[in-house]
Amino acid sequence: MDIGRLATLRTLASYLPIALYFESLRLHSALIVAIGNKASVPPPVTGCIKDLNRIWNFSRVDLQTDFGSRIGAVVVSLRHGNSFPLANEAIVKRVLRRPWNTPVLNPKSDDELVPRKTDLNITYLLPSTSQEPASCLMIAGPRAAALSELVLLLTLSGICFRSGLEVGGILLLCLAVNLTLLLVLQQSTSFVFANASALRKDILLTAANGAATDAHVILQDWNASEIDVLVGYSSQLHALTNIPVIIKPWGIVAVLVRLLGGVLILQGALLAALLGRETEQTWGSLIWLACYLVMMAVTWLTAWHEQNSRPNNLPVEAVRTVRLQFSGRRAALAFISTLPGVNQILSALLIPSRIYGF
Repeated sequence: MDIGRLATLRTLASYLPIALYFESLRLHSALIVAIGNKASVPPPVTGCIKDLNRIWNFSRVDLQTDFGSRIGAVVVSLRHGNSFPLANEAIVKRVLRRPWNTPVLNPKSDDELVPRKTDLNITYLLPSTSQEPASCLMIAGPRAAALSELVLLLTLSGICFRSGLEVGGILLLCLAVNLTLLLVLQQSTSFVFANASALRKDILLTAANGAATDAHVILQDWNASEIDVLVGYSSQLHALTNIPVIIKPWGIVAVLVRLLGGVLILQGALLAALLGRETEQTWGSLIWLACYLVMMAVTWLTAWHEQNSRPNNLPVEAVRTVRLQFSGRRAALAFISTLPGVNQILSALLIPSRIYGF
């Protein structure tokens, strides 16, 4: 390859990380993983200068609603007949193991009486007394992987500095510092769920002896064609969907998030400074991108097991059923009204009028 083509390739390589870096603020998902799960490798984080205000004024609400970027889902309790915004949305996503999608309405039909197909996802929540991963090996593996990443990043950074690629070396140090801050966050903070004593009483009492059960219907909006239903003890359902979790200690989270924001600004500025430059420093963009993708791959590989993808102290075990598809919404509502723990007559009257305006 001649020098001209190599220079062109190098210049083009400087543009590769930008689309990934400015695609979205990935700090949110990394914080959920770091705070909630000890048996995972925190993913690399990205962001840009426009995100500084949101990062600097980071709050508990931002953590659960993806920085308040959109309106959250809504919940209806069939036992009590009330509705409320979905709390702990980021955690509920991981319990259901699927993201909230923007509702896709079926195209209009010439016959307005044709029912709209409705997908129903039912998840049963069983009480969990385990507050930690099942084995030390599940923690030791991700920790070893994270430490290996740190060693690799520091080694490559030293090689870059010795080779004269100072910008690339600093970019790799940014990845290393971000990972270190997330690991500190992982070891020093945790989620605390409400209703712990009430749930313990329900477990001892059991539903057969009168412990309150409930079903929570979760929708992206009142006109959604896909419905999620959580079934379990009322105490655990409200702790998951209605009462915001407490993050302890919050002071550490606030400080570390601001430090992460500062590193992200430096990282973004360096990547932007390399755009289109015809110098050897441009290889730093490609080196940064390669390390970023390797770190993402390690995170995916260590999160293959369900227990590695949900908070360790989550007071429930999720048992998902197959997705059910109904020919119309009335049929789906009728099926929901037969779920255990729900007053069938009351729910049959409440759901259509409250959710769908029938």
